[in-house]
Amino acid sequence: MDKANKTKKIKEINANFKEQYKDVADKTVEELGLSKETAWDFYNKVLTLLDKLGCSDKREKPISRKVLDGMGIPEDVANQFLRLCEYHGGICDCKICMYAGEVLKDEPTE
Repeated sequence: MDKANKTKKIKEINANFKEQYKDVADKTVEELGLSKETAWDFYNKVLTLLDKLGCSDKREKPISRKVLDGMGIPEDVANQFLRLCEYHGGICDCKICMYAGEVLKDEPTE
């Protein structure tokens, strides 16, 4: 594949990715119904469990889903939040925490 075709293919992939996540791409956690403090609490709880259990490397994000459920986050809000995390690179539980700053855009307030 020549350089022009590679560039074209990359642009197609990027366009498809943006289309797939257009419902959450420009949203903040607050727009999804979570406060930043709640989101940081979520990340801390997931990190604690990751330390104990390790990452499953599964796209289903079992640890993150368990934490959100335990926090009483409604399923629709949890699903949108996890999609936002995925949009920013959080394709599994450990990567969700790795890219937390990308999702939250800044540090939590004290």
